[in-house]
Amino acid sequence: MKKNFTSCLKQVITIQKPLSNNNVFELESGEAWQDFATIRAEVRAIFEKTSGEAVIAMQLMDNSYYRFRIRFMPNLQNNMRIIYEKRKFEIKRIINQDEQNLISIIIAQENI
Repeated sequence: MKKNFTSCLKQVITIQKPLSNNNVFELESGEAWQDFATIRAEVRAIFEKTSGEAVIAMQLMDNSYYRFRIRFMPNLQNNMRIIYEKRKFEIKRIINQDEQNLISIIIAQENI
């Protein structure tokens, strides 16, 4: 039996967007962020290898890349970030699965 997509959305993530105002506080403390949405997602490590590295399509990538599957969000942008279990992830790519505006797949790298 095929799994329902919504039944896979077990983790809670927060998507944040950078604040556009450049004030003195932001310049001194680093970039300031504002919550954009708190939603459910399916979270998976892209490379689950103990070696820490994998070669895919002739590119070397480490295991800090994750895939987040969420319900489609039209205003999602690459300059946003994801907070998941107090960890921060930089959004690298957003894919509208099958161009149907139903599911978004986000490829993100954990900030270590």
